[in-house]
Amino acid sequence: MRIKRLSFRNVGPFGREGVSLDGFSDGLNVVCETNDFGKSTLLDALELVMFKPFSSTDKKVKALHTAASEEPLEGEIIFASDGRDYRLYKRFL
Repeated sequence: MRIKRLSFRNVGPFGREGVSLDGFSDGLNVVCETNDFGKSTLLDALELVMFKPFSSTDKKVKALHTAASEEPLEGEIIFASDGRDYRLYKRFL
């Protein structure tokens, strides 16, 4: 499996506008930014989208949600596996 694109909305400091990462290549990819940019938040959001049900009331979901927004936390992962592209989209209630 190779991740091609990540995007999140209403997550931590990224708010309504959200954040997207793309341009991943085969092998090791490094996300490098200054402190307090949101790198750990991105990894936490990735974990939630992949492993928590959309109806989860887990504390992590609530903690990652942008405080100023009433819209739900959303995440999308585009990935390739065995030569096919897949899309995983989740919107938390």
